[in-house]
Amino acid sequence: MGEFNLTKIDRMHGMDKVPIFSAYGTKSMITDFALLLGGEEYIDNLGRIYTDWVTQSTDRIGQVYYINNNGNVRCYDGKSPNMAIRPMLVLDNKIQHDCQAVFRNMYGIIELFYGTYPQFVVNNDLNSILEINYQNGLLHRTLNSINIVRNGEEDTYLNFPIYELNGEKYIRFIVDSFGCGKILSNGFYAKTGDVVWIKIDKIKWFLDEQYNTLIAQKSLIAGLSFFKAADTLKFYRFFEEFRQNNIYIFLNSQFANDILIDYKHNNKVDTLSRRRK
Repeated sequence: MGEFNLTKIDRMHGMDKVPIFSAYGTKSMITDFALLLGGEEYIDNLGRIYTDWVTQSTDRIGQVYYINNNGNVRCYDGKSPNMAIRPMLVLDNKIQHDCQAVFRNMYGIIELFYGTYPQFVVNNDLNSILEINYQNGLLHRTLNSINIVRNGEEDTYLNFPIYELNGEKYIRFIVDSFGCGKILSNGFYAKTGDVVWIKIDKIKWFLDEQYNTLIAQKSLIAGLSFFKAADTLKFYRFFEEFRQNNIYIFLNSQFANDILIDYKHNNKVDTLSRRRK
């Protein structure tokens, strides 16, 4: 499998700006799952939900660059777990073979699907059906789960078993303080203790043909800090190797495993190699 990463700031601005950000701008929408894990929420006048998302770039004193909800570059100390994560994936031959529903859109950008992950809450009726079946022991629990590490003074490990109903898969999320007060995509105002069901769905990516990488259409995760609380000031100031980073390690271990848990190959309608010609 290819290497997961975060986008560098110079690919969004200046001479090295890639077509994806020229076409869509640098603002990022966010999934309900990432919101409930602690991602920031900003709702525009059209009801679209944007967020602050982190890059892999740092300045000379170790401040981390992020993109705010308006698409502008800002810095923070790297300690907050509330920055959303919009993964980037370096392509390899296997990923190119396994991509689904590949097509070139009106902006000339190739869109495709690869892997699955919890993304958006279901509507109120389906939420009730899933919860009733769960409470009555009638919901099929698969052998798999989604796993998250939430950073803070002490790390919290979250495990979400995957359940199945009528061929679709879901996780059950109990809202805590990180998700309290968030308005979700179905209009639901989340409160601590609420139970919401989130559908596992295909992940949409944009292809950056210049650098041969995929960039997630939306921010998919939150709850991870760029620097762990125990990292020293010296590490902040002289941080150069992103592969030592907390987010990098999670993306290339747990996340890389979880997005392929429910991946099916029978819906492929085209191949990436054909569409790039």
